[in-house]
Amino acid sequence: MRLVDMFGRAHRLSFVQIWTLLSNWRAIGLVCLVAVAIFGTNPHGYRGHMPLLYEVLIWQFGAGLLILLKLLAFACLSMLTFKRPTRRIYLPLLSSAEFTIVFLAMLWVQGRLVDDTYQFDHLAAFPFLLVTLLIVEVLFMRFLLSTYGIAGLQEETDAANGQQAPAPLSNPPTGPRLIEIGDRRIRVDNLRYIASEEHYLRVVTKQETIVQRAKLGDVIDQLHDSDGVRPHRSWWVCRHACPRLTRDGARGTIHLPDFDLSDLPTIPVARSRLQQVQDWFDFHMDW
Repeated sequence: MRLVDMFGRAHRLSFVQIWTLLSNWRAIGLVCLVAVAIFGTNPHGYRGHMPLLYEVLIWQFGAGLLILLKLLAFACLSMLTFKRPTRRIYLPLLSSAEFTIVFLAMLWVQGRLVDDTYQFDHLAAFPFLLVTLLIVEVLFMRFLLSTYGIAGLQEETDAANGQQAPAPLSNPPTGPRLIEIGDRRIRVDNLRYIASEEHYLRVVTKQETIVQRAKLGDVIDQLHDSDGVRPHRSWWVCRHACPRLTRDGARGTIHLPDFDLSDLPTIPVARSRLQQVQDWFDFHMDW
């Protein structure tokens, strides 16, 4: 799933990885710190209007219900986006809906626990509590992901599933990755875009433009999906060119802001490839 936080930063996580994050001791410790802070600040003004034990239990009920709703929501979204893992899921919208349910549930519970003198403007406090929750979630995600990294998280997930990480190669490749185009060997990280012109390819790199007799399909076979996208049968665009996709209904074009293409201001996107290209941008490019 592609999860987008309130600052627009995308996090690509599976449901199993989310479960691993939430069940880790770091996450549990962070949740406990937040719970202690909430209990200490007493944002709902429960203190003095209900027994201390009830005050502790009502916050445990709210936190437990929120985590349960999140797991259920992520499980459902994981199934719904199984065939389209690149579809963006906006965490602020999801969290707002979950928090509203928890907020109403806590109002119902507190009505049976507080005394008759309790008064609190919950509607006025709702926006403040919601924004606080969203900020805590952003910090939570960034703290854990910066601690783990996706690779470390995957190792934890594999270990939890009883899988062993693949053994490292005895002679791992060193240096930049190269591909062959005609009689030239070109670094992949130097590529910017390739255009097919009948039996020849115009290869634009960071330093130069090369014309070689070759087939675009043979070149693409040497590349990884993350290296770039093929928007049209005659074009391939490298992610290092910082491409930008523009859609106008069923039509799409790709712009290369770092290049002055006076003869071709935009790169066309075939209608049959538009959704595939959109998925590639959603998954591999940060907006």
